[in-house]
Amino acid sequence: MKLYFVRHTEYYNPAHLYAFHLPFHLTEYGRKQALMIGDWFLKKEVGMLPIIASPIVRTVQTAELIASKTHAMVTIDRRIIESACPELQGKVHASEKHWIEEEDNRTRETQKSLLARMTSICDEVVSSGKDTILISHGDPLTVLYYYLIQEDPPRYFWDPQNAAKVIGRGEIIEVTLENGSVRSVDRHPLSEV
Repeated sequence: MKLYFVRHTEYYNPAHLYAFHLPFHLTEYGRKQALMIGDWFLKKEVGMLPIIASPIVRTVQTAELIASKTHAMVTIDRRIIESACPELQGKVHASEKHWIEEEDNRTRETQKSLLARMTSICDEVVSSGKDTILISHGDPLTVLYYYLIQEDPPRYFWDPQNAAKVIGRGEIIEVTLENGSVRSVDRHPLSEV
């Protein structure tokens, strides 16, 4: 069995706001990236896999564009929504080291909460036995990735020094399961798609 986790593609945020649950739309380049991901699934001959997406606009748009290539059905599930941080959402990145402000904010959803949501939907999909594509966001996908490879995630995801450790926009995580257990976890950055 295979699960594919995809992070949404590039979205329009010229003011550099903390996005979290804001309804930002994909850029033209982000739309092209999503179509490239759809082509990647077709080349792997795994078209028509069901797609589950976060309800936030950028993930729904990414999912719909992938589905336009693969002829899949898209459903929405709030368990794979972006992390929440009500105090910062919509504010401009105020400091040079905004990732510390973001991660340490008292209203920010914890990694433990993110992981509980993500493993909940994973368990459900695995029990269905159907290969599936899930479209989500950087925080939940990175937390899940480190859980799957049984390593601790970096403390500050968005510190530029951790860029390679965080799931990138448009990146695909391919998880192979055997009898309900993880056999392999492979990362496919958008540059390889």
